[in-house]
Amino acid sequence: MENDADEIRDYSFWGLFRYALPTIISLSVSSVYACVDGYFIGTYIEEEAVSAVELFLPVENLLFAFAFMFGNGGNPELERLSGSSRKDLSDRIFSDLFWFMMFCGIVITALLVLFKNPLTVLLGGGSSAGQMGIWFDEYYSICALKPFFCISAIALSILMTGEGKVLRASLFSVSGGLLNLVLDYLFIKCMHMEVRGAAIATVIGNAFTFLLFLLHYMPVWKDRRCFRFRAVRHFSYIGRICLNGISEMISTLALSVTVLLMNRLMVMVYVDDGISAMLVVTYASEFFLAVSEGLDVAVGPLISYHYGRKDSREVRKAYRYSLIWTMIIAAVSVFGICLFRENYVDIFFIKGSPMFYLGVHALLLSVAGIALQGINVYVQSLFTAFSDAVVSGILSALNTFVFMVGAELIMAYLFGADGLFAAQSVAETVTLFFSFYCLWRFRNKYGYGRSGSAL
Repeated sequence: MENDADEIRDYSFWGLFRYALPTIISLSVSSVYACVDGYFIGTYIEEEAVSAVELFLPVENLLFAFAFMFGNGGNPELERLSGSSRKDLSDRIFSDLFWFMMFCGIVITALLVLFKNPLTVLLGGGSSAGQMGIWFDEYYSICALKPFFCISAIALSILMTGEGKVLRASLFSVSGGLLNLVLDYLFIKCMHMEVRGAAIATVIGNAFTFLLFLLHYMPVWKDRRCFRFRAVRHFSYIGRICLNGISEMISTLALSVTVLLMNRLMVMVYVDDGISAMLVVTYASEFFLAVSEGLDVAVGPLISYHYGRKDSREVRKAYRYSLIWTMIIAAVSVFGICLFRENYVDIFFIKGSPMFYLGVHALLLSVAGIALQGINVYVQSLFTAFSDAVVSGILSALNTFVFMVGAELIMAYLFGADGLFAAQSVAETVTLFFSFYCLWRFRNKYGYGRSGSAL
């Protein structure tokens, strides 16, 4: 039986986690799309070939940025309207948002295809990159076709979660991930299609996931929210949704900038080996971030719904439980990485090889940042749930464009490669102070503080 937002008003501490679990699984599966590619490429082609996936990550993060903007920005607006008894308007805005997402996906796909040559050079590929450039060119050429499917599938998964259809959203996402896994094995190991096979499998997996969501939201159904074949009208609400989700977009988009900068700086120290080792850190970081965001995506609409109903008691309850679970996830990530670090790195590199030890070393230096990022993103998503784009956006910009970029440049100058591996830990630690300050500063305004007044 699917979860429903109206049936979870009296949730317990464990009940909240059970409610969020399908969403956590869904976003975690989405985060391992590239990880699956990296495993098969590193195992059946060459260890250094996984650099092709790492070089494409800035583009991957760009797609996630748009998807999170539409999904995380749309849920608070749609659920706030539903909570204030304006469900018909909420459904009409969803339809407009659906078509706007389609349009953005087509435009980004066209731009990636048209500007392939300058973009591959910017990302670290091109003829001057040697064999790494050849691998990346093959991977990019095919994955440039995925933005339309990727953006829409992830955004619709988040929006479906906001409706309370958590299990169904999770099943759709997991189905695409499993198809990607099977096709990677078939194309790379059995058919020897090498890097091209990994890219094709990823695009097909994304397209299949999108098709499942498309069928769910077809206007032939009468008992659910659907898109309609009509002109987009509510541009003011679309703008409000994009503004509200801008912090999630900035946070994820800035990841593209920081990964690109990291790759550039890493080439100066380790060349191909450093980029491949950094991919191990990036995968771990994005996986645990997806776990935290899965909780945020599930809880955010609940907070928005009760905030729209001016129910401060439920707002405080959801805030308290979700913050504790976020900290538990952070603790588990530290424990898991420290305990299973060698088993994890062994997935990508031969145990005992220089690449293996470099990956383990990089992972240990990054573990604090991997853990703390979930708490910082939770605070940003909390203010997004209250439709406070200003606070959420400021925190996001400070975290990524200021602290992360600054940490990469300063730490690389002071400590070289070790400084680069530890840059995320430094940036997230500094951001944490600002996150907790904002939580304290606005606790009464939004009613989640212990002494918060009625909304």
